Amino acid sequence: HAPVELANLYVLRLPTDQELKEWQQLRNEAGNAYQQALKEIKDLKLEMKLINVHFLLGKKKVIFNFTSDNRVDFRQLVKRLAAIFHTRIEMRQIGVRDAAKIEGGCGICGIELCCTRSNCHMNSIYLKMAKDQGFLVNSSKLTGVCGRLLCCLAYEVDFYQQEKAFYPEVGAKVLVGNLEYRVVSVNFLRREVVLSDEFNHMRKVSPDELKKIPSREGAVFQLVTTGREYDK
Repeated sequence: HAPVELANLYVLRLPTDQELKEWQQLRNEAGNAYQQALKEIKDLKLEMKLINVHFLLGKKKVIFNFTSDNRVDFRQLVKRLAAIFHTRIEMRQIGVRDAAKIEGGCGICGIELCCTRSNCHMNSIYLKMAKDQGFLVNSSKLTGVCGRLLCCLAYEVDFYQQEKAFYPEVGAKVLVGNLEYRVVSVNFLRREVVLSDEFNHMRKVSPDELKKIPSREGAVFQLVTTGREYDK
């Protein structure tokens, strides 16, 4: 059959019954190999966490994925494992995000981890993404099971960054008739800007109701409509 392109991957052919049988057998053997490798790691007192074991078809090679905070000298471990499995051994140190993807689990949203169910490959996640979306940067809810920032912070960050251009910054001055207000918060989803005067009287306005005016004091806006009183 002609190869079919699927997101830069190629399906060359369907597996044979023999290959499927071998694949299932290797999956079963991987569990035993994991326990054997774990025993050797403990015996050598290596500071590493074994994540999983993967056999290539035909047992041409066995891959041991692990995580570690430091560089690990696993030469003795490789010798022992090669003597046990009689094939090539590859020790592959992976990051905590990749480890979470392999081990699986549920996020704080209660849904299976995105990296496990959708095979997503997110670019670097930055704390600025959380700030742009109005999250408290010191919140423990921003970290996933891997201990790193949530990958889903990148899902909607483009929307917030685009919308930000249409809103005044927090702290900006807003003139409402003869009164002076300051921007205390913005809500991109509701398209609201919350203002407060010196007496803490608050009101909500739409960003469409604000007009930027020239000023030497920096960004100053003027309310072109009445606005709505804040519902306390």
